[in-house]
Amino acid sequence: MPGLCSLCGADSRLIDLSADAGEISVVCKPCYIAHYSATLRLLGPCDTCGMTSQEFEQGGLLGCPTCYEVYEPVVRPLLRELASGRASS
Repeated sequence: MPGLCSLCGADSRLIDLSADAGEISVVCKPCYIAHYSATLRLLGPCDTCGMTSQEFEQGGLLGCPTCYEVYEPVVRPLLRELASGRASS
């Protein structure tokens, strides 16, 4: 989804946050990472597998199904983009 980032105004591929972030609708990948970095650090660790937010942030992989619930505020927008086929690396 090319367009302008709601936070920095950059013209780039965007991640749709409209269902998750209220006023913020679409952001570029760097702004997404910065915006959710603080949120990610407040989440976890997972009660089932013990994965910490730092491990998730470094590896990008979740440890178990419960992790999807623990880290949902951060992963939901990314999963939506992957499912739509619009994700960009």
